[in-house]
Amino acid sequence: MATLDILEFLDLGRAKSIQSDSEKLSDSEAVILNEVKEKDFGVDLIYFNTDEETNNSFPAVFLKKVANFNDEIYLKDIAEAQRKIWNYKKVLFLYVYSETEIRIYNCSEKPLTEN
Repeated sequence: MATLDILEFLDLGRAKSIQSDSEKLSDSEAVILNEVKEKDFGVDLIYFNTDEETNNSFPAVFLKKVANFNDEIYLKDIAEAQRKIWNYKKVLFLYVYSETEIRIYNCSEKPLTEN
């Protein structure tokens, strides 16, 4: 049975790893990547959109891979990442995926909190 690369399937294969070498990125991508590393959002990849006129890139989607969605530790990590991204106010969505599932979190509205 062939495996499906979910990022390629969603046409997100050109997302940049937060571990990418800054020398291989545009200046605007490098600035965002460094900022995301400093703020420790807990994401693995950033999908950038690039303005064709100015050649400036801006983050469109943050991506995070998890082993599964059943363990509470992963769910807490996702909730914390969503809260930090919401507070960042520059990215609308957090895509979290496993080998079998993808969940899309809205980061434009205040995340729900546990009481």
